[in-house]
Amino acid sequence: MRKMPRRWLWLAAILTTGGSAATAQPPVPALPAGIDLSAPLTLADCARVALALNPSAVMASQQINQAEAALLQARSPLIPYVSLDWDVVARRSLGQGAGATGFDGGGGRSTDRNLGISVSQTFYRSGLSQEVGAARAGLAAARWGEEDTRRLLLLSVAQGYYATLAAQELAAVAQRAVQAATQHLDAANARIEAGTAARADRFPFEVELQRALLAAIEANNQVNTTLNGLKRTLGLPAPTPLRLAETLSRPSLPGPVEDLRATAFRERPDLRELREQLAAAQLNLEAANIQRGPVLSASGTDSYGRQTDVTGNSWQVQVGVSLPVFDTGAVRASRERAQAALAIARETLRQAELQISQEVENAYLSATEANARIETATAAVAAAQVAADAAQERYRAGVGTVIEVTDAEQNLRQAEADRVRALYDYNSAVAALRAAIGAAAIP
Repeated sequence: MRKMPRRWLWLAAILTTGGSAATAQPPVPALPAGIDLSAPLTLADCARVALALNPSAVMASQQINQAEAALLQARSPLIPYVSLDWDVVARRSLGQGAGATGFDGGGGRSTDRNLGISVSQTFYRSGLSQEVGAARAGLAAARWGEEDTRRLLLLSVAQGYYATLAAQELAAVAQRAVQAATQHLDAANARIEAGTAARADRFPFEVELQRALLAAIEANNQVNTTLNGLKRTLGLPAPTPLRLAETLSRPSLPGPVEDLRATAFRERPDLRELREQLAAAQLNLEAANIQRGPVLSASGTDSYGRQTDVTGNSWQVQVGVSLPVFDTGAVRASRERAQAALAIARETLRQAELQISQEVENAYLSATEANARIETATAAVAAAQVAADAAQERYRAGVGTVIEVTDAEQNLRQAEADRVRALYDYNSAVAALRAAIGAAAIP
């Protein structure tokens, strides 16, 4: 069998890959008003996109809908229930003196037609107020849960945004290294042609250039990787074009840490959610204790309608007392389950308070450390730049060596990269600190 030419295989591979990508690419969701992906996005723009498109934000809003429905269901006995009923019943009765078959032609036929409207109302039931209160606390907890989801989502957006900015600045450092290596190689070639340097001087600079080119490729790949991670956080497909409008800055550091910790205990939405869950657990236990009896109830019904040939209204008031005598332990099991749920809610809240205290402390220490590293890295960049310029001038003058130039250049790029990483660590730590105290990670 004749083999397909390589160029056709290459073209087929491109077409196949392109076609698969086109069919498999998920559509870009509807963006919030004012967001244009053809223009660079600020951090605030990215936050708006994430809050609108990220699945976790959508699911959190649906949990509120669930809690609202649960509250309505719990309150339904307190709301008058109105029903409209209509039915037709046709029947045939057996006749007198039926034979062995049980049927006789003397049977009669009749049809009943009933139409009526009724209103039912529960006036009181033991434990009902506790059940409604627990559902109301559950709704409040769901709302605080949505707020906490937004808090964590905005933190992820901020950290992804800063990571992408850092990757872009590191790519710029790598590109400057390529440019410098090219200049070094050009200077060596000029000296070689002038006869003031040996041909061996070219080889270290060629190696420097190849390494710089490889580092630039790796840096550009890292930009794409972090940008794709940011797109995932925003709820955008990976092929979606996205550009960022800002650069790494140096925001002010919140403090002091004692005030930050107090703010966290007061403002954190996850703590408020857990407190509402604790209140719901307490009310559920009260309701379970009430079910041990006696259980009181009072209800009433008023109906008006027509039943065959009779038209009129009827009413009914019912008052009752129920005391469980034997229920195979169902009431006791319900109470024990409620007690366990209350104990779990208390310990969950206590565990969260311990964790938040440590979280605020760690974020503050990380931010202060990164802030100090920015100062050190900035001074190192200035010193390394002076050393690199001096080494290059010495080499051009014929009094310096190739090793001095490459070492100085490597030290300069390392210092620049260290400053970028310090700025990223600081911005990320400040965002984490703001989120830890319950504030928006994005100012």
